[in-house]
Amino acid sequence: MTTKKQGNYPPGRFLQSLYRFPVYLYAWGLGWMFDKRFVLFHHVGRKSGKHYQTVVEVVEI
Repeated sequence: MTTKKQGNYPPGRFLQSLYRFPVYLYAWGLGWMFDKRFVLFHHVGRKSGKHYQTVVEVVEI
């Protein structure tokens, strides 16, 4: 009997684009749709100088 080993695989292109969708909404000026629950972080790499953007959810404790 063979069992399929489930690994930790990176998401496919569809999921990657789905995860990046909130960043695009903020870029298009539609960040207000998320109210104050989500925040867009913009970071510039210290050595590379690359620009990174990510949207995170703010959770109230």
